[in-house]
Parts: sequence; C-alpha cells; structure tokens
Amino acid sequence: MGAAFVDTVVISGGYLVGAHIGGIIGQALGFELPVVGYLLGGLIGTSFCVVYNIGKKKLISFCVDTGFTCFGLVEQNYELPEDVLNELGIETIPIQRTKVERIDVPRTQISGTGIETSEYETIDMIPLK
Repeated sequence: MGAAFVDTVVISGGYLVGAHIGGIIGQALGFELPVVGYLLGGLIGTSFCVVYNIGKKKLISFCVDTGFTCFGLVEQNYELPEDVLNELGIETIPIQRTKVERIDVPRTQISGTGIETSEYETIDMIPLK
C-alpha cells in the first residue's frame, strides 16, 4: 500500500509539475493559445513518469535476478522451512536448542508527579439522514 501511494504521488506530481512548467514556458513564448503550453508540459511530465515506472521495474527485476538488496533494507534468505524440506524427502539434522531463563529484576515504584487532568467540554454532533 505504501509503494502504491508513493507511485501515485510521484506520477501525479510529475504530471502536474510538467504541465505547470509547460504552461509557464508556453505563455512566456507568447503562443496564441496558452492551453498548448499546458498540453506540451503535460506530455513531458507524463513521459518523465513513464521513465520512472520503467526504471523502477528494471531495478526490481535486477534485484530479483541477482539477489542484490537495495541499501541493505531487505535481508535475502533463501532457506526453505524445515517442514518443506521434510516433504521433499531431504533429511535434516536436528539442532538442540537451549532455553535461557529470564531473571526478574526488582523494579522501583515511582510516586505520582502531581499532574492533574481536566476534561474538555465537547459538542455532540448527530448527522441527519
């Protein structure tokens, strides 16, 4: 969801910035129809967004093909779960696990700070149908 939001913001922003810059250039050159500048700017902004999408897809396919992690944000782990290995007929060596017990640390109680709270007055609104 976050990636879709970023894509939408970049594409919409690129289109709007391109249209705005095209409109400014179109009016500065003195076209008889100022709409032509906005149309050309929108076309340029859209082409920048297409280049963004193509570059993003190429980067993702490069990462998938080579195992490269962008900025080390994702750890590549190609291990199969133990139950899948057992279903494939591959024997695994069980590793004994030790459980480390936790130690209770004595905690101190902090007395109240004397801050008083007050309730705000609110207005109840009932939407009508």
